[in-house]
Amino acid sequence: MEYVVYMSTAVRPFTDEELKGLLMQSQNNNKKNNLTGMLLYCEGSFVQLLEGEKQDLEKTYEKIFEDPRHKGIIEIAQGTIDKRNFPKWSMGFNTLSHVDFAQFDAFIEGASVSLFKYGSHPALTILKTFAKSYF
Repeated sequence: MEYVVYMSTAVRPFTDEELKGLLMQSQNNNKKNNLTGMLLYCEGSFVQLLEGEKQDLEKTYEKIFEDPRHKGIIEIAQGTIDKRNFPKWSMGFNTLSHVDFAQFDAFIEGASVSLFKYGSHPALTILKTFAKSYF
């Protein structure tokens, strides 16, 4: 099983309705493609983790690159995992403010969260910490 974490910037700020539509579309597509993950939105920026079988993940990631609603995609991490980190979420989602992220920084400094068996990346730690503290 594979995973990818990326960041991107919305071409314009999303309204709550647009975010809801994006979430519903992502959940439907991910269910069809047997993908799970999490999407965070903060004042025009996205961070997303997707996990699933290589073929399904690559197909979806290609579509993400073509999506005109965002730009500046930066891949933060990718690799192989033994099992899913978000097995029940076709797409977990939340919006955050800069105040929320400031709280993450203080919380994560002392955290010993490890997303993957063979190490972790700060972005992955943020996602895992978010999942544990908000859900």
